[in-house]
Amino acid sequence: MRLKTRDSPTFPSWIVIACIIGFRTYNALLIKTFFSPDEYWQSLEIAHEYVFGYGHLTWEWTHRVRGFAHPMIFAAEFKALELAGLDDTELMIIAPKLIQAVFAAVGDVYTFMLAQKLFGKGPSKWALFASLVSFFNFFCGVRTFSNSIETSLTAVAMYYWPWTFPKVKMALTVDRIRDLEISLACAGVACILRPTNAIIWMYLGFNFMRELDFRAASLVVVRVLFIGSVAAATSCIIDHQFYNEWTFVPYNFFKFNLTQGIASFYGIHTWHWYLSQGIPIVLFTFIPATAWTLWSRTRGGPKHVRGVIVGTVVVYSVIAHKEFRFVMPLLPLALAAAGNALYHLQVYSQTAVDDKTPTATADANSVAVGKKGTRSGKPKTSWMRRVAFRAALGGLVVSNAIAAFYLGVVHQRGVVDVMTWLRRDDGTRGNGVLFLMPCHSTPFHSHVHKKDVEMRFLTCEPPLDPAIDKSAYLDEADIFYADPKAFIETYFAPFKETRYVANRTDLKKTQTDVLFNVPGQSSYQIQQFVWPSRVVIFAALLDTLGREYFIERGYSQCARFFNSHFHDDSRRLGDVVVYCVQEEQE
Repeated sequence: MRLKTRDSPTFPSWIVIACIIGFRTYNALLIKTFFSPDEYWQSLEIAHEYVFGYGHLTWEWTHRVRGFAHPMIFAAEFKALELAGLDDTELMIIAPKLIQAVFAAVGDVYTFMLAQKLFGKGPSKWALFASLVSFFNFFCGVRTFSNSIETSLTAVAMYYWPWTFPKVKMALTVDRIRDLEISLACAGVACILRPTNAIIWMYLGFNFMRELDFRAASLVVVRVLFIGSVAAATSCIIDHQFYNEWTFVPYNFFKFNLTQGIASFYGIHTWHWYLSQGIPIVLFTFIPATAWTLWSRTRGGPKHVRGVIVGTVVVYSVIAHKEFRFVMPLLPLALAAAGNALYHLQVYSQTAVDDKTPTATADANSVAVGKKGTRSGKPKTSWMRRVAFRAALGGLVVSNAIAAFYLGVVHQRGVVDVMTWLRRDDGTRGNGVLFLMPCHSTPFHSHVHKKDVEMRFLTCEPPLDPAIDKSAYLDEADIFYADPKAFIETYFAPFKETRYVANRTDLKKTQTDVLFNVPGQSSYQIQQFVWPSRVVIFAALLDTLGREYFIERGYSQCARFFNSHFHDDSRRLGDVVVYCVQEEQE
């Protein structure tokens, strides 16, 4: 079977690029759900605090574990809105989505380009199809995660990377060196955003250097050192702008997350998690197509495609804490591989039954009238192959569309809807809001954007002191959910009558200056809570406290939002419920 050979890669037309940007813009505006706290707490919340002077900084920022390069993008956008007097409009919510939509579109375009470079023009079209249809790209690619931008940068860097092909000798031409410099620059920025991105480039770099002679390898090393130094220096300058002192974030990142194992505080997964859950969910129904290209002998393409995917997953598997979005940078390459498989399947579906040649290149003279059922002058193709190919495409579209819609529009939307309600609710202004939920269950100040609203949630700071016994450590949220009633009796100020709220100034607050020692936890204290104007909970909490608990204390349900049909965390089950202090009564 003859397949189309690789030509020089060409960008899609401006019309196609505009359509991709339009699709991703629609995608970003359609997403209404919550996926992971980092979407808000490690990006928008930090940018909001930097620009407007209020917001919550998690422990990663107080201990300089995170770099400011990613939040800086949204800080610039927030500052522009503030200068234009538009920071009290819906643009505070929409603008970050639009920025991320552009980055996601860049990822789509360069997935197309990467597939074209590695497998040819035919496969590249199907790679673009896969990138646009992929539910995980739709669900996660337009969110304000550092992983999302990291993925787009990785796609660009991989396209410009000097891949080597079997039986083709590597030669460092001027064009290759230029492309290598662009690739290293994009990879350097990706590593600034996510230091673990270096794992991909260590593998590719090692195998690339093996193909070079000493002189060429020396040229590459010089460029790697120079671009790496520039990236590190730029990162330090950006972080100095935020922290107001010199710091090297990658060192702190590895110190806390790997040396001290703080990342494992947020979950430990079995070694095969990426193989049994992570990759199957991220690639979803594209797994067979990707696997075919990686392991088929007739796949074509360069060396090390399978190696970089498998090798990176193996290294990630050694790390105790795992998340779906951590393997996102591999998605462009995996979907390019899937596009290659779909192209082969398309060619196979068009292959004549009699002579096994593609119909597009078949010799019309070989199918004279009278030969097995041929009257049209074209080779006879199997209708079953065509139907199977179309069914496969339909299955990919339908399965990914269902997953994208449910997870992007339905599942866990209540925790976002409640913050939109608080932002628009005039009664919230000037009052306090308490979230009796697991920590970081909702967006925060970046979503509400009301400086006169004091908000508080149950914290979950990890045990940062190496001397702390991690097995016995309980954070504030753990202590609350162990016995909510006992927690309230111990750490809440005595409840006051909520009538005649016009004279209740304490309803604007969520805490006092009183600090309590926590039995068995010497590393922190709990600041005394007070009952504010608004209390936000998951409905599951009422099963423990009692359905009338808040009503008996002068609150009434003032809003309720559907959140999910199911959840792997029992504390987050049910609707999101808002209780408001009852208005003045006779």
